[in-house]
Amino acid sequence: MNQYFNKKLAKLKSINDKQRKDKKNTKRINKLYMYRNRKIKDIMHKLSNVVILGYYFC
Repeated sequence: MNQYFNKKLAKLKSINDKQRKDKKNTKRINKLYMYRNRKIKDIMHKLSNVVILGYYFC
């Protein structure tokens, strides 16, 4: 997941650097960050449920 993110981010930032003078993130870069953050949050939530429920039923 992180490898895909880094590859996609590098490509989008390269395009951004060529097209824009300011260094603000584009909508597509922000969308990519949100996608990754949601994935990480979801994985952490699932892991915490496994830990809590695993401890509860033991």
